[in-house]
Amino acid sequence: GENSNIQIDNIIMTKNNIALAIKDGSIANLKNISLENNNIDIALFNKKKEFKKPKLILKEINKLNKEKIFQSKNTTLIIDDKILEGKMEDGYINSIIY
Repeated sequence: GENSNIQIDNIIMTKNNIALAIKDGSIANLKNISLENNNIDIALFNKKKEFKKPKLILKEINKLNKEKIFQSKNTTLIIDDKILEGKMEDGYINSIIY
C-alpha cells in the first residue's frame, strides 16, 4: 500500500512480470536479493501524485539487469551504496504497467 515501510532479506524472484514495485511514498530496504528472468526487475515510481516519491535501498543484489530498471525522476534508488538517478516520467511507467 501507499507509504509502506518494508525490510526483506534473502529472497529469490524469478519469472515475474515485475519483481519489485515500490511506489507512492513507500520505502523498501532489501538485502541478499536475486532477480532472475523477470520482465521488469525494478519499478520505482508514483502512481498517485499526492504521495512523496518512493525510496529503494538494495544490498547484496544478484543478477540485476539494469536495463530492466524503470525508475522515475526524483525517486531514490541506492544499490550497494551507489545512488542511481531516475530518468523516466511517472506517466510513462504507469502506461507500461497499467
